[in-house]
Amino acid sequence: MITLAATGGVPWVDLATYASGFSDVKLLNFVLWFVLGSAFVHVVVCVHAVTPERLRSLSLTALTFAVMYAAMVSVNYGLQFTFVRQSLYRGDLAGLEPWIAANPTSAIFAVDILAYMFQGISTLCLAPSFRGGRVVAAIRGLFVFNGPLGIGGLAAIVLGSFGSRRCAVCASCSARFTFDRDAEAAR
Repeated sequence: MITLAATGGVPWVDLATYASGFSDVKLLNFVLWFVLGSAFVHVVVCVHAVTPERLRSLSLTALTFAVMYAAMVSVNYGLQFTFVRQSLYRGDLAGLEPWIAANPTSAIFAVDILAYMFQGISTLCLAPSFRGGRVVAAIRGLFVFNGPLGIGGLAAIVLGSFGSRRCAVCASCSARFTFDRDAEAAR
């Protein structure tokens, strides 16, 4: 079974299982995503600054969605570093399940997926700003590729077609895939 992302290599089964195997190592990936969220906004600002006037409304729209994305993932990952971590170490599990990002049925997971949809919209809006040679075309292609992944992740969840597979998009504009088998496979 291949599992990457918020579960730290262990598929979500239930809160007690997650808490019993919890360690700070499970939060290391959130550190990267937390930093990349802010860095993504900086990249969008820089691209907006050099975007031709005729495309600036799109790049400004990209900046708007990038800020929404960064704000949402910052709150989410900040909660994982502080509230969730401290509650788990205290053994205070009451009411914690909706706040654990590793739980695909949690409220905070839904916020995360919504944030990555905003990032996807941002990269789609920013892609036309990249014109030029092969390297620039490759960057544009990555931004275009990233857009449907972020939007599709939310759409799949809303439509109920994800089943036990989830996909979100990493702030570096490359795909972050999480493949979880059903909870029975983890037992």
